[in-house]
Amino acid sequence: MTVEAEPVVAAGGVVLVVVRTVAARDVLLQGGVVTLGHMLAYRYLEGFFGATYGKTAKRAEEVAEQPLPGPTLLREGESVEQQVLLAVPPQGPATVESALVLLRWIVAARVRYDGTEYADAEPVPVLVVGEGHGAGLGAPEAVAGGRRADAVTFENLETRRIGPGGRLRGDLALVPARSGDVKEVRVELVLVQTVPHGPWLVDDPARNPEAVPNVAETVVARQVLAEAERVSAGRPARRWSFALDAPDPLPAPTLARAEFSLRWVLRAVVERRRSRSTTVDVEVLGGTRRG
Repeated sequence: MTVEAEPVVAAGGVVLVVVRTVAARDVLLQGGVVTLGHMLAYRYLEGFFGATYGKTAKRAEEVAEQPLPGPTLLREGESVEQQVLLAVPPQGPATVESALVLLRWIVAARVRYDGTEYADAEPVPVLVVGEGHGAGLGAPEAVAGGRRADAVTFENLETRRIGPGGRLRGDLALVPARSGDVKEVRVELVLVQTVPHGPWLVDDPARNPEAVPNVAETVVARQVLAEAERVSAGRPARRWSFALDAPDPLPAPTLARAEFSLRWVLRAVVERRRSRSTTVDVEVLGGTRRG
């Protein structure tokens, strides 16, 4: 018995599934079922008397199923091919492949024969793509860099949305806080993953294990704009144009759930020797659906 499914589907769409059953002997197929579901796994931190432990939480959920008709008599060596359509919920969620969060969709099938016997097909993965939700596009730039941070600003951004193979264009302006050498100026597209806590046992946070946020950042694209530059304080701003290409496929959309959040940021980095780098983040809306 085998199952085949369309490899990619958009959230809110349908998956065409083909189930093929070959009889090793004369059998009476009583029917069966085809299911679509997803498995979520996320890595969280748990505090205990000052120590921190990393753990993984997992949860599976079926979102759609369709029955297979029966009874059908199959002689030895004969086969039957059955097709069904499975609907993906409009809100997905979309497939996620990241350091802290995995969300994978799977199609499975089972047939019943000769009354009480069962046969299961090897499950097959389906890539669910979708739009991002929950980005703070109106939020101001987030600046980090200590007491003597350089003034770094994004200008002329064409868009704050990104998809598979998409491009972010704009200019980066630098007003040095002090004269000296700049090791590197670059822009990055970063997936910021946050798992605020592990699974709660009860609704009262005070009666749950200590919550220790788990945060990871994955740089998926980078463009170096300048290296080994001498800059002077009090001079007009230095500007560089950039065109940063996102990978295809994109590993995750912007997504905020109770268990985790996934956010995309466009980041500028100004590195200086023997001092803390200045970074500036602007949030962008990431989606995994093309077009």
